[in-house]
Order: sequence, then C-alpha cells, then structure tokens
Amino acid sequence: MRDIPYRSWFHFICQQIPCPGTWVDLFAGAAEFARIANGVVRIVNVDRSAAMLEQACGEKIVADAKAVPLVEQSAVVASATNCSINYLADIEAVCAFFSECHRLLKPQGILVFDYCPIERAQSLQGQKSSALGGRLRLMMEYHCQSNILYTTVQCISTSGQAKSELHRQRIFSDQEIFACLNDKDFAITQILPNYGLPSDGVLPPIKTVVAQSRR
Repeated sequence: MRDIPYRSWFHFICQQIPCPGTWVDLFAGAAEFARIANGVVRIVNVDRSAAMLEQACGEKIVADAKAVPLVEQSAVVASATNCSINYLADIEAVCAFFSECHRLLKPQGILVFDYCPIERAQSLQGQKSSALGGRLRLMMEYHCQSNILYTTVQCISTSGQAKSELHRQRIFSDQEIFACLNDKDFAITQILPNYGLPSDGVLPPIKTVVAQSRR
C-alpha cells in the first residue's frame, strides 16, 4: 500500500482554481491540504468527525458534507478526495452532495473529486495490503450484486494492541455519477486517472473528475 500522494493532489487542485478565493475541502479528515497549503491558500476543512478535525490545522467545520453551514457562493473550489463519495449511502446521497457543492460554489466555480470505479473494486476483491511497517493492514471484499466494497482495517499500536474497523463503500457506475453532475448543473471539464499521476500498473486507478458550475 503506497502513501497517499496528497502533495501531488494538492498541486493538481491548485491548478484548477479559477481565481483567488476560498477552497472548501469536504470530507477533510485530518486536513492534509490545509497542512500543505500552510496558509498560502484559504482552505475551510469540513468533516462530520470532530475527532478527525481535532488533528487538523486551519479553519474547521464539523458538518455533514451534504449540509454545510456556509453561505451560498462561498467558494471558488470544492474538493472531495480519497474516494469519499463512495462512503455515501446511495446515488440519491451523491446527488444531494453535488447539489450542496453547487450551492457553495461561486459562478463558474470548480468541483474536484475522485471515486473508485467498478473495475477497480472488482480488482480489489480478496486483496490484502499493509503500511506503516505492517502496523496498518487492509483486507478487501467486493460484493458485485450489491456493488459494495468492504474493507477491514486493522491498526496495531506500538504496544501490539490491535483495533479493527469495517469500512463500507458503495461503488457507483460512471453513468450514475455523470448523470448526477449534469442534473445538478455541473459541466465535466476533465476525467482522468488518479489526478494524472502515473499508474502502478497493478490495479485500475481511481478516477478524478473536474467539473464546473454552470451557474
């Protein structure tokens, strides 16, 4: 399992910003982009987990990404990385998320997000990986009939204690996602594998989408 290339993702998103203004990072977690930006770009970190945002620097809002307590047209760019939209329960929730992004963005504002395509989920079936010297272990199981990818994440502390979590991701088709974007008045400007980074050739990459508000 490779380290997540946050710095490369950050620079890619910066290249999409149409003009100076606020960047709203949705599903921000520990706010890696804000740490990299170091105040050069104003980033508002939004996550529903207060515990995750405790580790974050910069501006923080504990909120559901489908109902962000910011005024309309607050941002020039919004982002959702790490296949965050796959954690939404169904395609209706994805559409609600895109609708909220459209509300937050200024006219011609940019939405950048990524997702796990079906072919990647299929390739992840039965895969096991580890990181942090074996202290983080992942085991994946894809249920094709329900289009759900289950990931068992086991964290082993320095004292040897193990803690496991089960993550559930809904895998959406390209057509479902693109139809939602169109319905919520976004025009797709780019679709590319993993922010344009080279593929490792082992698994199909995540897909990155850049979309512009038609407002």
